[in-house]
Amino acid sequence: MANSLLGKIKSFKFIYSLLIWFEILSKRNIVSKALQKSDDVLSEAVKMIDNAKISLSEFRNDSAFEKLLNSGKTVAEKVEAIAEFPTPARPRARKRVFNYEAEDEPITDAKIHFKDNFYYYLLDTAITKFDKRFELLNQNNVVFSFHQKLTQWKDLDSDTKKKHIVLI
Repeated sequence: MANSLLGKIKSFKFIYSLLIWFEILSKRNIVSKALQKSDDVLSEAVKMIDNAKISLSEFRNDSAFEKLLNSGKTVAEKVEAIAEFPTPARPRARKRVFNYEAEDEPITDAKIHFKDNFYYYLLDTAITKFDKRFELLNQNNVVFSFHQKLTQWKDLDSDTKKKHIVLI
């Protein structure tokens, strides 16, 4: 049992997924710590959230994947693990109902399979969760943003003032 668990922990897939999670959670932790401060301004918090989403979006490319791959290989060498992704299982044959349906060619390269089915999926989910998690905060920022600029209130035209008052 312990050897089986050790084998799973030493797998390159597990090591690489830990590195991905570390990147995602470190960005989320920075935002979380900043939001827990009582002296933080709402508009600055929204900017920080947007910057975290942008950095996660920038992380969703081949060069970032390769950079993490090299880091994963370094970690794998340290723990004496094999730095290869396991070959994906051959997908079962599915019966096509209609003749015009094309057969999808399965991805046979383990690296591409992992990148498409885990790496991109995980980053897309994290970005979507950021959007959903802080959607209300963004709405409140839109409504109360003029409070941050009360000194500029007198310079606003009457239509803009009415728009802000209606939103409240």
